[in-house]
Amino acid sequence: MNFIYKHIKYIFISGIITFFLISNHGCQTMGDLQSDYLLQRSTIDSLNARVSLLTEQLIKQNAIISSLVEDVSQLNEEVAENTEAASINSELLQVAINDVNVVSGAVTDIEDNLENISYYIGDLIEESGDLSGDLNNLLNQVTRIDLITSDLSSAINNLDLDFEDYNDLEDLADLIADLVIAQNEIELIQEQLDDVQSDVVRIVESGGSSSEQINAVIGEWVLSSDTSRNSCSVTSIIFSIEETDALTFRLYTENEDPIDGKFIISFERSPFLIEEGTISLTVSTTVIGTITNIDLSDSGTILSAKFNLDEYCDGQMDITYTSDVDLEDNSDTSDDDTTDDDSTDDDTEDNTEIIICSDCPQKISGYDIFIAGTSETEGAVYWVNGQKNALNVNSFASDITVDNGKVFVSGYAYGSGAQYWEINGQNIIQNDLPGFEGEGQSILVKDNSVYVGGYYSHADGMSGAYGCYWKDGVKYKNSGSGDHAAFGIAVQPNGDVLTAGYFLSGHHYVIPAYWKNNTKANLSSPNNSDGEAVTVKLKSNGSAVFGGIVSQDNAMLGSINKPAYWQGTQRKTCGIGSINQGWQDSGVHGLALDGNTVYQAGWTMNMVGQYPTYWKNQTKHLLPGATVNGTRYDQGKATDIAIVDGKVVVVGMLTGAPILDSYGVQIDYGYGDGPEVNNDTGYACIWIDGTIHILDTQGDFEVGGFFIK
Repeated sequence: MNFIYKHIKYIFISGIITFFLISNHGCQTMGDLQSDYLLQRSTIDSLNARVSLLTEQLIKQNAIISSLVEDVSQLNEEVAENTEAASINSELLQVAINDVNVVSGAVTDIEDNLENISYYIGDLIEESGDLSGDLNNLLNQVTRIDLITSDLSSAINNLDLDFEDYNDLEDLADLIADLVIAQNEIELIQEQLDDVQSDVVRIVESGGSSSEQINAVIGEWVLSSDTSRNSCSVTSIIFSIEETDALTFRLYTENEDPIDGKFIISFERSPFLIEEGTISLTVSTTVIGTITNIDLSDSGTILSAKFNLDEYCDGQMDITYTSDVDLEDNSDTSDDDTTDDDSTDDDTEDNTEIIICSDCPQKISGYDIFIAGTSETEGAVYWVNGQKNALNVNSFASDITVDNGKVFVSGYAYGSGAQYWEINGQNIIQNDLPGFEGEGQSILVKDNSVYVGGYYSHADGMSGAYGCYWKDGVKYKNSGSGDHAAFGIAVQPNGDVLTAGYFLSGHHYVIPAYWKNNTKANLSSPNNSDGEAVTVKLKSNGSAVFGGIVSQDNAMLGSINKPAYWQGTQRKTCGIGSINQGWQDSGVHGLALDGNTVYQAGWTMNMVGQYPTYWKNQTKHLLPGATVNGTRYDQGKATDIAIVDGKVVVVGMLTGAPILDSYGVQIDYGYGDGPEVNNDTGYACIWIDGTIHILDTQGDFEVGGFFIK
């Protein structure tokens, strides 16, 4: 109390000062506080609106969550039910799994065999095509048999009447009984032929053969002028069949020279209908377009077709079809067919002897040498003692043999099929063999039957090849799935047919093999490596020797092909030269036997090129080259070999023209004659006991097999 009294003056003064300060501060911030209040009020209103919006969204989310809770509850009930069902069906599920495993194994087996099934279906398609192509011939044969059997039946009836007066004789009675049995058999055959004839007529009427459809387009197609104004510059096209059976066309346009080429007609199904066919036009090796949607009149005349020819024509065009046009080139009128002098024809017919040079250097005294070959420009040819003879410009000749004064040559037409030619003097008969894009590789004649070894392609043209042989024109397919091919052929004394070739194992390994009457047998190779047999010859006792190549592993090159030959279960591998000297590859084409000595012909390759070579047993011998047209050739290949009076006779060709610089001077590589330009064709030649003879100075030949008589 005393304290307060003592200091009241100071307290009073302090209070006045404090009140003054507070009053002064309140006057300064009142406006600011009011402004802050208004700002905060605006923020609060915004937050209220935000809260209201969020509240609405929360209400919606609560509704969704409630619905989900109900769904989850229902799902829990279903899960409980499914769990019970799964528990009940677990044993059935296990059984089903086991069944699936079994089915899976079966599916695996089916997949393993799908390729075989594919090839089999391809065979069926191809054989169906062959059959369709021959239906007309079969119908004609059936008709001929029908007439023959009718005549025979009539003759038997007449004989029956003639012999009725002699029934008392036992031998005539037996004869009549036999004739009655024969007549019954003929009637049965007649019924069967009637069934076949009905089937053939039905198939022919349903579409006919592919050959009939080809004949349907042969003639001149003239496009109307109205359709040639804009999208089509083609004015006409002539389809022809040449004497060699080649299908050719000549296309005429408004502004260009005529265009010549070849055509084919393909069909997607059988029976073949020209309306569903596709005509493909090819110039050289280039397809220039197709013609489809062929429309026929009621009489079968072509009315229109859809053209798809690059740069020439596009779209459905009207056609004026003429079938009786002159399709042959008759520009040479020097020979008048109306002349009464037919001595020229008589001389030609009488000239049936083969002209054989008796003193040619390309022969051996006392023997005639027949060689098969092919020129890129002249086609299939053959030489007799060095004298060249033409066969077919559109074909390839692979092998040759002689029997009973006739010459037989095997080969094939490019992109078409296997063939062989029978040559009797100046008369040449070409025999086309069945099989899609087949190739005849070897030929022989035994007991008047002609055997050709080779292969043909899958019907789609891409899936691979099938080895086979043809006997008198009938095809016999070798066994085995996947790709396989046959080259050489031999017929043993008991009639067994042997073909040498290879088959592809799982698309990974090429396995050397041979077929005996179409049944496959493997030939051994080092460590089951690649290889192939290309030829077969018979020893005097009838046993077979197969020649070919096998692949051997090499640390530097990976693998090396070496010649090999098989006798029974034994395999012998031949040498090709030291790898250190650059020898790294080889090939075999021909085989000859001289007692127990085995000769093979082929080639060996080093880093420079490949060289004609033959082997005596397992020892390598290089063959010499020659100078042709002023150029030295040492490279090449030997294609066949024979031993005559102790002489080694080899045929083949010189290849590998040296590489020249821009001045025409041969490039010096320091060894050999330089890398080859072409090892496929060259100068045909023959080596007789080491001496080379050039058969032709035209350097585009391939040489096949030969025969010495």
